[in-house]
Amino acid sequence: MTTKLSNPSIDTLVRRVELETLKNQLTNDLFVCDWDGFNQVLLSGLGDVSSLLSLRYSGVFQLSPDGEDTYTPVSIYSSQQGEMPIDFRNMPSQADLPWMAEALRRYQKVLINSVDDLEASAEAERTLLTHCGLQSAAMFALDDHASLVAVFTSDEPRQWPADEIDGLESVATIIRIALDKQRIEIERRLLEEQVQQYQRLEAIGRLTSGIAHDFNNMLVPILGYADSILGSPEPGDWTEEVTEIRKAATSAASLTKQLLTFSKKQIADKRVLDIGAEIQDLRRMIQRMLGENIDLVIEDQAERSSILADQGQMQQVLVNLCVNARDAMPQGGEIRITTANDGDQIIVKVADNGAGMSEELQERIFDPFFSTKGDDGTGLGLSTVKGIVHQHDATLDLDSIEGQGTTFSIRFPLAEGAGARTDSDSVQQSEASVTTIDRTAHYQVLLLEDEPAVTTFVTMALAKLGCEVTTASTCAGALEAYRTCDSFDLIFTDARLPDGSGVDVLETIIADNPEQKALISSGYSDDAAMTAQAEALGVTFLHKPYALDQMLSTVQGILTGKGKVGAVELAA
Repeated sequence: MTTKLSNPSIDTLVRRVELETLKNQLTNDLFVCDWDGFNQVLLSGLGDVSSLLSLRYSGVFQLSPDGEDTYTPVSIYSSQQGEMPIDFRNMPSQADLPWMAEALRRYQKVLINSVDDLEASAEAERTLLTHCGLQSAAMFALDDHASLVAVFTSDEPRQWPADEIDGLESVATIIRIALDKQRIEIERRLLEEQVQQYQRLEAIGRLTSGIAHDFNNMLVPILGYADSILGSPEPGDWTEEVTEIRKAATSAASLTKQLLTFSKKQIADKRVLDIGAEIQDLRRMIQRMLGENIDLVIEDQAERSSILADQGQMQQVLVNLCVNARDAMPQGGEIRITTANDGDQIIVKVADNGAGMSEELQERIFDPFFSTKGDDGTGLGLSTVKGIVHQHDATLDLDSIEGQGTTFSIRFPLAEGAGARTDSDSVQQSEASVTTIDRTAHYQVLLLEDEPAVTTFVTMALAKLGCEVTTASTCAGALEAYRTCDSFDLIFTDARLPDGSGVDVLETIIADNPEQKALISSGYSDDAAMTAQAEALGVTFLHKPYALDQMLSTVQGILTGKGKVGAVELAA
């Protein structure tokens, strides 16, 4: 016996098949599209559901990301032309719809067959739907906290059939999974962009470090020959010109130091430093630099202001921040530097009442080589400040409002004092000058340097000390020279060489002869392991570029046993 299906049964079966087909199509479309086309695909899918089931509005809403519990639309489809009611486009908060919110938070389906049938506790929901011209609705929570909700509505009372509810719930689940997939994809892309940005910065850091190293090598003979001319008994008619050459070379050395700091390759010579006193000491210099139309106000509110820091780098931070503030006030204004304690920290603030910055500018202001000054700016000032601050285990915050000014706040940990270095402990440039150096002694020196111009200059300069210099440009050549010669009074080596490390060469030689005297020099020292090796060997480290007097007095001190272990850097 064959049972003849009624028309309603046929309609239900057809609707089920169509709804199943729609779900499959929506799944395929949502999972193959990228984020740029996702919203359009989602809107189209909601439209297909609305058309199939004769719905008025279909939408997906999420709680506002600003921390409030107001729902905002992800996507809304309207089956009719014209502006949809504002109350539906921006649903009220969970607090304003307590009956609906409580059910959704329990992961329960909210089915409203008719607004007239709603219980008294759902008065807010009745008012909302009535105001929007709606009579029935089906709502589904897409996560545990009902922060994401799918809503399907009709402008007529409606008995929601079980097959429709199952189908709509499946559609809601498909949308949730697709949204999760898109969120994961966005996070993956953001992570990839961050990794790429990090890799770009690392590449820039390596590039700037290499350039600074090569530049420092070139500055060694420039400074040295200038010093040699100026130190001669009869410098001739070129004294003024040579003096200017030396000033330019010293300025160039300062720039390379800034590049090394930016690329995080500059070794900080940290010691206990009173940052409050340092600021006071810089007052006159900063005020001259700012000009007459800018007032400098210093407020020292800190009872404790000792930090472990590199004095030169702290001066660089303060000067760079003040220059940045000055440039933001071309018509004049006020720069206020304040210090204050906050627990075991000291906060140093540099504030101006200048033009301030937009949010877009604030996002880029620390980027290396980004400048708002056109051809007049290098784009290294604030990126260098950030690099120095991080090297000192401090934090840097920016607070700026357009038209009101900008404040940079640095939080330094206070120095514990125990084991910290003081100024008296650090290695300073010897007071000896070229004219006081003993030129009667004779020494055998092994010079390990791969830059010909530096080799020529150092050989000439050491000859003035009565040194006989044997040169090598590779590690292998240095070791061969050491094995050939009976002994060297001093081994003067660059840290990095084409075939290895000068520190490794010294380590080999000192293992054979623990009394061997040595001096290491480098235009960059980005290898923490190499630096630790040098310190363990107990040898002096001479930063490139160095002045003639500085190099000769350092060598003299080592040869006579009066030198100290530590770092020697070019004096400003």
